[in-house]
Amino acid sequence: MMMEPPPGAVPPSRIPFAAALGLGLLLRVVLFLFPPSIWHDEAFLIVNILDISYRDVFGSLRRHQAAPPLFLIAERASVDLFGDSVWALRLVPFLSSCSALYLFGRLARRVLPERGAAVALALMGLSSSLLWHSCETKQYSSDALVAVLVAYTFVATRTWSFARRALVLGLLAPLAIGFSHPGAFAYGGVLVALLPTVWRGCSPRDRLAYALLIASVAGSFAGLILVPAQSQRTPELKEFWIVAGAFADWSHPAGVPWWAVFNSLEVFRYAFAPVGQIVVPYAALGLIGWLRRTETRAFALLLTVPILAALVAALMGQYPYSCSRLMAFSVPALGLVAGAGCERIAGWFTRRPWVVWLTIWCVVVFPVAGFSVARVIVPMPRAACDEAAALVLLERGSDEPIYANHSEYEYYFRGVNPNLVRISDVVPGPDWPTWSRGQTTRSRPRIWVVITGRTETDEFPESVLPGYELVPVAEMTLTNVYRFDPKP
Repeated sequence: MMMEPPPGAVPPSRIPFAAALGLGLLLRVVLFLFPPSIWHDEAFLIVNILDISYRDVFGSLRRHQAAPPLFLIAERASVDLFGDSVWALRLVPFLSSCSALYLFGRLARRVLPERGAAVALALMGLSSSLLWHSCETKQYSSDALVAVLVAYTFVATRTWSFARRALVLGLLAPLAIGFSHPGAFAYGGVLVALLPTVWRGCSPRDRLAYALLIASVAGSFAGLILVPAQSQRTPELKEFWIVAGAFADWSHPAGVPWWAVFNSLEVFRYAFAPVGQIVVPYAALGLIGWLRRTETRAFALLLTVPILAALVAALMGQYPYSCSRLMAFSVPALGLVAGAGCERIAGWFTRRPWVVWLTIWCVVVFPVAGFSVARVIVPMPRAACDEAAALVLLERGSDEPIYANHSEYEYYFRGVNPNLVRISDVVPGPDWPTWSRGQTTRSRPRIWVVITGRTETDEFPESVLPGYELVPVAEMTLTNVYRFDPKP
């Protein structure tokens, strides 16, 4: 006889779902409480956040950065409320990531049976890419949150009247698109998913509501493109993505189809490292199954149109489409269709279903989960800029200058007199002789040098500073600290 679970206990069928949710949240909390050092692209955005006012969020950003205005407003508010610590700067991405995971769990259980929902939640919640985006001051966790929020709103309102549903989605559009650039892609999915209902015929009131939805989306998108996105788009930023292969190369048209297929596989690899390509057939089966059923076709379009829109934008050279963080918004959709595919496969086997599900978890979920947990326990080496900066700030005198070669130090040395700090992108920098002589003529006894990614001390010949000697101070992960001391 099977024993009844005690009151309040989690039914056995829900254990994988609860475990996936709990582990996903736990890993995010660990990364937030024990933050890794800031990396260079994150530092580029941070120096903008610390300098801009609320009115500046609609203008251009320094260091070839691009970020949606509402995200910048949220970041600036966090700094104003809690200070400029790394925790305050990463609070918005952390809360966005946790909210996206929780809301995704609720969404998955609305559109999938329990076991398929657990697979989808595990894939999304334990995606290594989304985990690490939760602890960096960039907008990619917000992109995932907006994608989930739009999909959840679409599903939660499916029993409402068409007009009321369209109006609610229209009211959400400015917030979603203002908080996330790919929010425009998500709303492209909304418009396409609702179009068949309008096409088949509906009341004039419903057509008006759909027209208002289109106006809200178009107005929000136009406001984003014409003001912040246009001012933040730089030739250097586009050149970076061209070199990375994120845009189609129309100088060789024959290679464009292969580029589209290869980069689509790369999107899966980014979403579910290290075995993203293995998830492809499961996702394909799930998507085909949903598209063939009338009751799920609209939701399938809602999920796939944004990814296809990103591909089309990349073909036009307007949005990077590759194994990159700008595709973070696609991870929830890919997780859902993969969960649907797993459900479809499990339905083919009526005997010993637990064996089928165990196999699915071993093939699809456990490699993703194991990789992510391992990356949290033993992270990939990241330059110890935070440790190096803390050492220098602890040991230097108040009038001793600092030379550093990475943008992260603009943040870590933000409290030092700007006249005493020189941040250069190269070692030692073309202005090193002039700068260093200018410091020594002011009778400052020591000069601190922090080098990330390079260790060659001969880049700082003693002849540049007569009467000084180069002293190694500390060697850290991918970073070295030196000091020029006056010779006795």
